[in-house]
Amino acid sequence: MAETDGKWVRMALKNSKVWAESDGKGNFVVNNGKVKIKYKLDQEQEYTARVDNLAPVETLKNKPKTAPKASASKKIPKYVAEEKPDLPENAIIAYTDGASSHNPGPAGLGVLLKYKGHAKEISQYIGETTNNVAELSAILVALQNIKKRELPVRIFTDSKYSFGVLFQGWKAKANVELIAKIQNEISKFRDIKCYWVKGHADNPYNEIADKLATDAIKNHQNGTD
Repeated sequence: MAETDGKWVRMALKNSKVWAESDGKGNFVVNNGKVKIKYKLDQEQEYTARVDNLAPVETLKNKPKTAPKASASKKIPKYVAEEKPDLPENAIIAYTDGASSHNPGPAGLGVLLKYKGHAKEISQYIGETTNNVAELSAILVALQNIKKRELPVRIFTDSKYSFGVLFQGWKAKANVELIAKIQNEISKFRDIKCYWVKGHADNPYNEIADKLATDAIKNHQNGTD
């Protein structure tokens, strides 16, 4: 016999137990083929489910346990500098950033390269394009400016898009040629890893790369590049 509580009847919906609204006599209160349901009796929020999707609670006991399905999209690991990424002593560190005014619009890229006690800054205007292209271009320029490809390279970007399409297997729907060009550059390095960092979070190196990118746009607009 189904468990009841006043007008609510305990039922199964897919792999969950729910409470379905009834008239108190064992009949569902149906409207357009649907009945009101709750997951907990004391919750205010009510939902609806098709009557033919409801089943006796006992059916749940007979369902085989299945492994959870893998997510269709890959989640980005939130790698940030504070979480101690893999940084060999002889690693070349690259902080990259891209900016686009009005997106798309005038765009620039910024790169900060660090190797032991040395640093190199790159600020480059790249014409009118999108922010994603600017972010990708910054990584490309960083890689092209690293000559010692036998050394470990660690890239830091605040672009989830760039991190995803280049290092997490995201399927690119745009900028395919540019992405392929960057991946070709990546393949030339023996040991290369990328980390996503949160932008505008008081990371001094990321802020430098950001300023280099925005300065490239400002300098072009002022005619000083």
